[in-house]
Amino acid sequence: MKESEIGVDAETLWQAADKLRGSIDAAEYKHVVLGLIFLKYISDAFIARREKLAEELKAEGIEGKQAENLLEQRDEYTAENVFWVPPEARWDKIQARGKDPNIGKLIDDKIELNRQMNRTLEAMARAIFKAWFVDFEPVKAKADGATSFRGMPQQVFDQLPDRFTESELGPVPEGWEVKRLDECVHLTMGQSPPSEHYNKEGTGRPFHQGVSDYGPRFPTHRVYCTVDGRLAEPGDVLVSVRAPVGRINVADSQLVLGRGLAGLRHCRERQSFLLYYLYHTFAVEDAIGDGTIYKAVTKRFLSQMPILSPPEAIIDTFDELVCPFDDMIASLARECRTLSSLRDTLLPKLISGEIRVPKAMEGANDG
Repeated sequence: MKESEIGVDAETLWQAADKLRGSIDAAEYKHVVLGLIFLKYISDAFIARREKLAEELKAEGIEGKQAENLLEQRDEYTAENVFWVPPEARWDKIQARGKDPNIGKLIDDKIELNRQMNRTLEAMARAIFKAWFVDFEPVKAKADGATSFRGMPQQVFDQLPDRFTESELGPVPEGWEVKRLDECVHLTMGQSPPSEHYNKEGTGRPFHQGVSDYGPRFPTHRVYCTVDGRLAEPGDVLVSVRAPVGRINVADSQLVLGRGLAGLRHCRERQSFLLYYLYHTFAVEDAIGDGTIYKAVTKRFLSQMPILSPPEAIIDTFDELVCPFDDMIASLARECRTLSSLRDTLLPKLISGEIRVPKAMEGANDG
């Protein structure tokens, strides 16, 4: 987004954001104000594309119900690199209800819609993983004489075996290996820095000691640490190693790992495969694989844990299939965080006119 497109230079915008943030945590207010501006920007771009599309349809003699249907086709916008904005999320709809006492509910409904979409996306990804790597449905189908499997590329299906062999994990497709986790995964065990380096003002990197700030998939950052310690990188799978053992989240930024967590990254960056494999392994809280209950697990234990290692081609295909799901989950989760902040702080005041951005910018320039 260029400065000319929003009509204000970056420094003035940032000063305005600082004026508006009030009591919002210093580490979070940038998401609030910039999220609001982004929401307005994508809505404006959407409306501009919609108006242009309406002119194109009219020139082609397409009117009435047919035109209305085409104006609501997502592909007409994404093909032009314009964000599709659902009707209920368009700026004019939100702004028109700016003084509605139910404004918080309207935003809550959008947040819940996002969360429902995320649950659906994750359920789809888990179902594919279970079919391919737990129930081995494509291999069983091939053993029964099938020549293809729905959803699996033909060249991958053709490489599958048609029989099973015994392993320490039970029957697995012939030729598939069982390895130690540390042969497939880079493992970082957390270690808590001294507490004098912690703060809640947003100084340093997010710090997570355990699962207390876990979310549905990504943690909420509440405590920060001014020394690096042991780090998880964005996309690393976070696994709790102290009771409750086996709870999973995903790092959405670089963060400091406390002693209750471990960060895992697949050696070939196949994070979606690793994530859903660990979801399956730790399906029961405090239990691993065979159902044995643990109150804590060590690096040695995790490192030696057996893990199924299918051929690279099928892992790569799974990741390519599921990564778009995970990317959308991340995008919708970020939107939920922004909307939550807007709901609780700026949005009602800004869109009802109680606070006006130009005035805030004017004050910022005076400051």
